[in-house]
Amino acid sequence: PYGRPQGAKRSGGRMPPLAVAPHQLKVSQNSESKSVAGAIAHRIRDGTPPEIFCSGHLAVNQAVKAVAIARQFLRDEGLDLRCQAEAGEANHQFTLHLYSAPLRPPQAPGESG
Repeated sequence: PYGRPQGAKRSGGRMPPLAVAPHQLKVSQNSESKSVAGAIAHRIRDGTPPEIFCSGHLAVNQAVKAVAIARQFLRDEGLDLRCQAEAGEANHQFTLHLYSAPLRPPQAPGESG
């Protein structure tokens, strides 16, 4: 009774991000970075930047990789991400607050900004 339905495929051990609330994502060590990045980019495009909850150093690693990938997804649309980390009460528990920002043009060497 606890098996997968007939014809269901395994996900290879990777899980998509769990949506806690419309603007929140929970990332685990088994979350697929590209799936999380897609969810981040989708929410940024909709105008609701997400908060990412992660617990454990491997989950934090997956979340940070997802933010880096999401920045690449959004670059062609002239958008960038800003991230502010907030430490939780437990050890290695973090919330990443994401903010959308316009993409800045690259500076020439020697320019200060």
